[in-house]
Amino acid sequence: MNILRHPIWVMETPVDEPEIERSLKPLDPTNAAQFENLASTSAAQELLAEITGTQITGTAPQSQPLYPSAQDGPIITFDSVYKIFGPQPRGRAFDLAKAGINKNDIQAQTGHVVGLDDVNFSVNKGEIFVVMGLSGSGKSTAIRTVNKLHHTTHGEVIVDGTDVQTLSGPALQAFRREKMG
Repeated sequence: MNILRHPIWVMETPVDEPEIERSLKPLDPTNAAQFENLASTSAAQELLAEITGTQITGTAPQSQPLYPSAQDGPIITFDSVYKIFGPQPRGRAFDLAKAGINKNDIQAQTGHVVGLDDVNFSVNKGEIFVVMGLSGSGKSTAIRTVNKLHHTTHGEVIVDGTDVQTLSGPALQAFRREKMG
């Protein structure tokens, strides 16, 4: 499973729908220096003008940066999350997964299926986040642990400060109602 953060896309000028794809240019998400001063309106305008090749006019509110900062803290965190499907997920299959044995060998030796293998990531508030991977790589399993449609075998799934995997009954219902939109 690959976890990718979406780049910011900027438009040079308002255009007709067929031309939108040609007018979008991505910022390089690996270049942290591009995002350091985006809270400053003039720095954001200069950066966008450099990328798009056009002068940007107007102002943005100083209190709202164009790109969310990590100091806001993560809203979703996966910390060492494992999900193993089978009758005894915390037994030998888990021990093999922790030892780094690949999922095909674990299934052959134990009959258990490894859905998530030591998944770690965080998503900040307002961030566009993409989970991408091949069929069977654990994308849906990971998303289903966020609202506890799947129990984890090991690890923590924290949503807005709450360890989702510790919730049950009315507390889980309230969490899903209030946090899952």
